[in-house]
Formats: sequence, C-alpha cells, structure tokens
Amino acid sequence: MESVSSAARSPSLQPAQSSPKAIVQPAAPAGRDLRLDFFRGLSLWFIFLDHVPSNLVAWFTSIAAVGSIVGSAISKQVPQQKLRQVFGYLLIAVSLYVLYRR
Repeated sequence: MESVSSAARSPSLQPAQSSPKAIVQPAAPAGRDLRLDFFRGLSLWFIFLDHVPSNLVAWFTSIAAVGSIVGSAISKQVPQQKLRQVFGYLLIAVSLYVLYRR
C-alpha cells in the first residue's frame, strides 16, 4: 500500500520536469506599469538630493510640497469648474510669457 498523500501526488506540487524550451520571464510582470517604478525611483532620487544641504532641488521639492498642501486645501473650498477656468488662464499666461521671452 502507498503511504503518499493525495496532496503530494498533485501535479502542481511535483518538481518541474525539464523541457527543451527555455522559460523566459519578462523583466516586469505583464500587469505591472513600469511608469510607477520610474516615478518611485525619481522620488527616491529627489529625497536623496533633498538631504544634501543648500541646493536648488531642495528648494524645488520644498516649494512643491507646500504647493501640494495649499492646492489640496483650495480644491476643497473652490468649485471644480472655477479651478479649471483659473488653471486655463494660468496656462495662457505662462504660454504668453514663454513666447515673450523667445
């Protein structure tokens, strides 16, 4: 009589058999978005640079953090349609400034 349990006989638990074809796995799983990895790495780079004293990136990240907090507070107070309109005016103003500088 055999003393092997039914779970041990399951094909999923058996050792993989060698086959003539090589198994090639992609660098990232099929459902994974590599842009997320890029921006995660970029944010870690900015965090590293933020710890270097007195540099431009430190000022930029500090201003960006403050702008994010202020923007979040404003977005709760002002209707979305008005925010879109003001953002459109901001884009026009920046575009005109860039054209003026050229």
